[in-house]
Amino acid sequence: MIEGIYEIAKTLYAIDGKSGLYDAEAVINDHKRQFESGEINADELEEELRLFTTRIEFTPDGEVISRMKIPDGVTEEEIREAVEAGEIGEVKDGYFEVEHSVWKMIDGVPCYDSKNFGEEGEADGPTWKELVSDSEGLIDYALGVMKLRKIG
Repeated sequence: MIEGIYEIAKTLYAIDGKSGLYDAEAVINDHKRQFESGEINADELEEELRLFTTRIEFTPDGEVISRMKIPDGVTEEEIREAVEAGEIGEVKDGYFEVEHSVWKMIDGVPCYDSKNFGEEGEADGPTWKELVSDSEGLIDYALGVMKLRKIG
């Protein structure tokens, strides 16, 4: 069953010139190394680390909702103003919506619309990609750029 909440377990990244799917700990450590060596600044570090606060929910009614954790120090008023201005989507459990898509079962296999990730297809409709589990139970997502782990 695909329904549930997922986190990013691995993402496509390059460490020491070697591209591959790296787990969150390796990517976070590399970003911290870059910050300590002056390659990136504090704002860039925070932005990069925020990726791993992303939660992706596959709802029973066929929605895919990506949410990011609201940064520490943001007030309720700032959140309300950002929602009203359309800068962020719906807020739920300390996370704000950043992207909305769809999924459905095709011939008994869960599939997601890959257009949000640059996949080209019919102008008016979705481009379906299978949600495939690997030997670790992680699901390929975002055209293979991420692997997701179910957390709820």
